[in-house]
Amino acid sequence: MKIDFNASVKRIDGQPLIETNQQGEAVQATFKVVVVNAVLAPSKNDDGVMKVRKYQLAHRVYDASEAMEISLNEAKLIKDCITATYGPLIVGQVDALLEGK
Repeated sequence: MKIDFNASVKRIDGQPLIETNQQGEAVQATFKVVVVNAVLAPSKNDDGVMKVRKYQLAHRVYDASEAMEISLNEAKLIKDCITATYGPLIVGQVDALLEGK
């Protein structure tokens, strides 16, 4: 499936979610940022193989300048990481993105 992680995350009212970048500037939050943060978040259950897999996926998402192809297994991993890291606002939007809604 092809996913554009550069799309903006929205607030509940549909307006862009704003975050502060590393330079202290206000910018629109993207799925790229939330997915990379969630995938790289530590988990007690991860062995070395899973940590490398997550690292490689995070790099692919971060480096993508346009929609990218991900496998069903990668989509499941992203959903699991997002669910463990974020609340309903982000979980719901990532789920909709990955389901093509």
